[in-house]
Amino acid sequence: MYKKLSIVLFIIILSLVFYIYYDSVNKESKIGIIDMDLVLEESIRAKELQSELEKRGDQIESKYEDLKLEDEDVDNQIYMEFMQNKQKIEEKLNSEIELVLDQILQEENYSVILYKKQTYFGGQDITSKVIKLLDEQFIKKNIEKGTDS
Repeated sequence: MYKKLSIVLFIIILSLVFYIYYDSVNKESKIGIIDMDLVLEESIRAKELQSELEKRGDQIESKYEDLKLEDEDVDNQIYMEFMQNKQKIEEKLNSEIELVLDQILQEENYSVILYKKQTYFGGQDITSKVIKLLDEQFIKKNIEKGTDS
């Protein structure tokens, strides 16, 4: 009696394990695609950061303008400072985009998000969602800064 019951329980457990495994293997993956060129072109936040970089570049140039006597060291210094500022701004934008992508991954259950340039076919284009969320968060932060002052 116990032997038959244990065999039945074993078969039921084994069936459940196979069902769970089969179900997880056969679930369709949801893949998102993002066009970073379009994000950089259309996002208010990306344009704001680009403008910030241009202003910093102008400030750096004017800082060294008096010293510029065809000195290669001065040119290299300007270039290095500009590149450091560019890297900081790119890191800021990338971290903000990463937060938006994490939000989209969680809310819409994407398995993976790929760059459009590296994807030949397939996936859902989520670029407009990324631009919208990125700009909404930027505008919200600016409004909060305005009310805090």
